[in-house]
Amino acid sequence: MAIFYCRDFVTIIQMKLNQAIARRTQQLLKESGMTRYAFCKKTAMPYTTFTNIIKCAAKDVELSNVTRIAFAFDMTLSEFFASPLFDPDNIEDL
Repeated sequence: MAIFYCRDFVTIIQMKLNQAIARRTQQLLKESGMTRYAFCKKTAMPYTTFTNIIKCAAKDVELSNVTRIAFAFDMTLSEFFASPLFDPDNIEDL
């Protein structure tokens, strides 16, 4: 399970795979300082597609889009999925 600390309490969350992908992408965006617009321009991913991924409106995220996300941050797919967000105990739909 994913554990998120917020001041004085701990929240344990089990999430769907699309939610983990969205959180990981948001984390990488924040770390890189890249805007959504710059990301879409770099990857040639339509802005609406990217927004749907970030907002979890896309229930099934295509592997080609995950590959674009990883490559935009100069990562392999293995590096993208190496986050604790993707531990099997954290994903409810595995």
